Amino acid sequence: MSSYPETRSGARPWTVPHRPMSFTQISDQLSMNDNVVQGSPIEEQPASNSPSGSEPEADTALQRTPSTVEITQRRCLCNLHLKFEMKINEIKVKYFRCRNESRKAWEKEKTTIIDNYNNAPCWALFRFSPRRKIDAINRKQENGMRFFAEAERIERGPVERRFEDREQLYIHCFRRVWKESYPSTPFWYDEASSKSNALGIPVTTLYQPMY
Repeated sequence: MSSYPETRSGARPWTVPHRPMSFTQISDQLSMNDNVVQGSPIEEQPASNSPSGSEPEADTALQRTPSTVEITQRRCLCNLHLKFEMKINEIKVKYFRCRNESRKAWEKEKTTIIDNYNNAPCWALFRFSPRRKIDAINRKQENGMRFFAEAERIERGPVERRFEDREQLYIHCFRRVWKESYPSTPFWYDEASSKSNALGIPVTTLYQPMY
């Protein structure tokens, strides 16, 4: 007879909840898992003759070099920057369409006013010039363009601040891992930052992945 408590057939089995991993654990796991240089497939690798299994660990330690860690960290920052650019482009396309559709609607309204003025009956000798209505539409169009520009700026603000915070957090974690692993080697991002300041170019162009 089983020692486990019986449960109803329709009851959902009880599971132990798992504690979520902290960002430090995630960053350490990310930097540890992705920094191994791609070698031959598993089936092509020679079997180890050591019964203790110390040689594979030594091979893994040798593969973890400053260049491989730098490549992994550059890829992480590049992926973060690509996601940021994708979100910014979505916002740009959204308000570009809003401006384009509004501009077409205002142009159509002005065309209708001019056509109504030109196609008025012959007996309508005294009719007001459409200039006043067209000027009103132009003012409405200018206000609409300013509104869309301000709305786009407001929507981009949180996205840009979130990217800057995440980028600084990534760099902080990468710098800590780098100092723990290679204390005598300068951190690659600091060199890229100094080079970008000297050349006057964004640092994001310097931490692209190296293949």
